[in-house]
Amino acid sequence: DKTIAADNFINELQKTIEVDNRGKRTPKQILSDFAPLFIEKLFGVSGDNLIKAISALKSGLNEKDVQLYFHDPSLQAKVASYNWTGEIKDTSKDFLSVVNANIGGGKTDNFIKQKVDLTSSINDAGEIINTLTITRDHTGKENDLFGSKSNVDYVRVYVPEGSKLLSASGFSAIPAEKFEKPAENAKTDEFLNEIQGKVWVEPESGTQINNEFGKTAFGNWLQTDPGETTAATLRYKLPFTVNFPKEKGLFSLFAKKES
Repeated sequence: DKTIAADNFINELQKTIEVDNRGKRTPKQILSDFAPLFIEKLFGVSGDNLIKAISALKSGLNEKDVQLYFHDPSLQAKVASYNWTGEIKDTSKDFLSVVNANIGGGKTDNFIKQKVDLTSSINDAGEIINTLTITRDHTGKENDLFGSKSNVDYVRVYVPEGSKLLSASGFSAIPAEKFEKPAENAKTDEFLNEIQGKVWVEPESGTQINNEFGKTAFGNWLQTDPGETTAATLRYKLPFTVNFPKEKGLFSLFAKKES
């Protein structure tokens, strides 16, 4: 007995799952009910609506809102060639991926506007220092059904493997009582432990550092309350340098080449 449209889709589903069906055995039943109706509508579109649907799908794939995975290696290789998969790519030079995980922050991601700024500086020795600033703006208000809670985000920054963290600032200190204690019989997941490897903790900021997927990852917490803005900054040195012609330095990159 619900009418679902583009302008109420997210809010109506969240209300049904988090409020109407809270405590029920199948709180997300609405998704199972909605999916076949949506697919039926989708495959029934034609004309201008078909063009709009294809455009929306293509945009979702290009922006990584939709990601594809196939067990068939040939199909997987095909969609990977279009950059429609979700794997961490192998690169020979610089790389950056910022991954956000809402942990205990309610349904507040829809109220978060995030901006990522990266500045690279090169010294005369050819060393490259990256300064990354992540700014998160919480647009929720106290009277919003899902926007009135604090957004608690564990952010991971993937950079070239071997990058060295120089400084980290602006991250949030989450109180220990916010975390659930593991059960006494809890065991380490060996598969995840193998991926994650050894984890170092930078003492001043509490930033966790490890190597996974052929990258170095920096991880820390950012908590943003409704109506507030938080910003965290990471400075790190890349594991490779720029090779300048001997005794000419940085400005040789802009010098004219003689014919």
